[in-house]
Amino acid sequence: MARPIGRPRAVETPEQAWELGEAYFQKCDEAKEPYLITGLALALGFNSRSQIYEYEARPEFTSVIKSLRTRVEHSYELGVITEKGNPAGRIFIMKNMGYSDRCEHTGPAGGPIQVDSKIEIVLTTAERKP
Repeated sequence: MARPIGRPRAVETPEQAWELGEAYFQKCDEAKEPYLITGLALALGFNSRSQIYEYEARPEFTSVIKSLRTRVEHSYELGVITEKGNPAGRIFIMKNMGYSDRCEHTGPAGGPIQVDSKIEIVLTTAERKP
């Protein structure tokens, strides 16, 4: 009989991941602490936040991990728009999660915007009244 290679999975089933994630969020709510990706990773028994993305890539865990991660992202978004003071930290985290603060304008089919208007400058002389 072949022995399994590597370390056992931190989370065996999607249901277990959901339960651990919900317990983490409840603990944060009770302690009035923010939801964090690293906190979620620790609650799931992971050694790093990158394991969240590794588990998300597994088809059986995709939906559950995305849902848990989206809940954390939601808390960051709320913090950016509702928190007084400097939101730079949360904005930085969100940029690292793939968000962007660029404003991009494109025309039809993703091409450049075409401006069909013309600006005309007319110079006139002022009449002097005696």
